[in-house]
Amino acid sequence: GQHFMTKAFSMGSAAKISGLFYTEVVFAAIWGAIIFSEIPDVWTCAGAVIIAIAAILVGLRRARPKPGKV
Repeated sequence: GQHFMTKAFSMGSAAKISGLFYTEVVFAAIWGAIIFSEIPDVWTCAGAVIIAIAAILVGLRRARPKPGKV
């Protein structure tokens, strides 16, 4: 995983790629549920929702052109 993350940073801007680090919490909860039969608690689910909403908002904000620029 570290190899691919380093490769991603060399190919793209750090501002775009660093947001993906926060998805580790979501994937850790999923793997914990699948492999160790751990059920995520309310706080884990709430954090995952906040992370997803923030990632969507950041993506939408960057996709929108800035006023005054063509």
